[in-house]
Amino acid sequence: MATLHGSWIIQGESVGYLWIWAEAWRDIGETSESANESEIRPHPFNLDKEGLKACLKELTGKIPLDFDSLWQTEIITLPSQTVKKVTHPLLSGQDTRELKPTSLSLHPWQVQGIRFDAFAASELFKNVSLSLDKKSLFGNDLQFFSHLYRWGLDLIVRRKFLPNIQVTPSRNQACWYPLIDSTLDQTRLARFSQLMPPICWSYGQFSEQKDDPDFLLLAQKIILSFLQAMVNAQIITKSPALNLIKETPLQDWLEGLTNPKILITGEHNQVQKIVSALNNWQLPVQDYLVSPDNQQLGKHQFRVCFVLEPPNQKEILSDNTHWRLNYVLQALDNASFWVDADAIWQQQNEQLIWENRVIEHPQETLLKGLGLASRLYDPIAASLEESQPSYCILDSIQVYEFIKASAWQLEDNGLGVIVPPSLASGGETKRLGLQIEGKVTPKKGERLSLKSLVQYNLQLIIGDRVISEKDFKQLLDQKSPLVEIN
Repeated sequence: MATLHGSWIIQGESVGYLWIWAEAWRDIGETSESANESEIRPHPFNLDKEGLKACLKELTGKIPLDFDSLWQTEIITLPSQTVKKVTHPLLSGQDTRELKPTSLSLHPWQVQGIRFDAFAASELFKNVSLSLDKKSLFGNDLQFFSHLYRWGLDLIVRRKFLPNIQVTPSRNQACWYPLIDSTLDQTRLARFSQLMPPICWSYGQFSEQKDDPDFLLLAQKIILSFLQAMVNAQIITKSPALNLIKETPLQDWLEGLTNPKILITGEHNQVQKIVSALNNWQLPVQDYLVSPDNQQLGKHQFRVCFVLEPPNQKEILSDNTHWRLNYVLQALDNASFWVDADAIWQQQNEQLIWENRVIEHPQETLLKGLGLASRLYDPIAASLEESQPSYCILDSIQVYEFIKASAWQLEDNGLGVIVPPSLASGGETKRLGLQIEGKVTPKKGERLSLKSLVQYNLQLIIGDRVISEKDFKQLLDQKSPLVEIN
């Protein structure tokens, strides 16, 4: 059975393309190594045009009309085995546990496949359901990009995108950029970057790098380029035409937002006016836009997080019932890893090394996040009057308002929030309620009926604990929406 493979390949100033090829085991008989060791040989298990056409038709029910013109060859570095001086690539899913480690190596191969632009790639993934048995045709690399495609759809549903303009030496074109400013999406980016199959780095310019590359940054670069292309392809082809104005190149830009064939014409200074206006409008979220010019998005490995800390028992006994909202830098790929603000303020270098992890510009990152949070939650703004803010003090009313009204806004703007488990959304929140105990004691010879008398007992409970009338009055005297039990 054939297996489809592929990856998103970034090329020059263009957004890139999806390149797909297929492999299937077959008996290739006895072969000999090429006399020229530097020659890159064709992949022996690579399907030809007709074989790939059959795979695509089985998967989607159709094949591109211009299939032959999209056919091309790529060089891919793949795990390979050398036996009797003859090297063959390993098939995907092949069990390597019984192979000699000394016989394994990475080897370049010529592989033939088909090239899909962003619009064709979007249609391909749209026609493939993750629940179908046919997805078994997908290798783990294409399954990975299928999940990325669905992340793009999720961004569109949540309206996480903004219009923009792509200015290159060859053309100016309207486009849409995804916005990755929420905690959910930043965490997804970090997780997807770690989960990208290594074969996705083996194509094109990535396989030719001589220096030791940072594979995490390579993965993020591929992911962000693919995500931007998929979001742009979906919106630009599905959006209704916008109201036009009689001013070029602004008219071209508006038309181009719903028509990929429209290019922006006009004088250079007129185009730059549009670019400047868009940059000024998008300045507050510019660091989170998935654009070719944004080199910082993939480097955001830490974000500002707010840790809500309740008063301890000693403070409660001394009538100090205030809570602390502590400021920390939290790792995107590990929610349990954070560095508190006090440690950050003690570090004066541009890098902070903490438990073998490197945080770039820790103080600037902390201040930038606090500045954003101060516009969303007033108590944080008051604490910024200090030279080295590390926390703010909240009473129980403010804590309740924070949990119910402000925490989700902070998270939606890319900031982290950690609260006690019993107060977390979806956690085991203990609320005030009633517990009813009832029993029937019929008289001798009497049968149970709707007219039977029922003895019942009503009890007040918080969580699973029954509270007395005296305890309930004490809770009321506190005049607080949050109370501690057990």
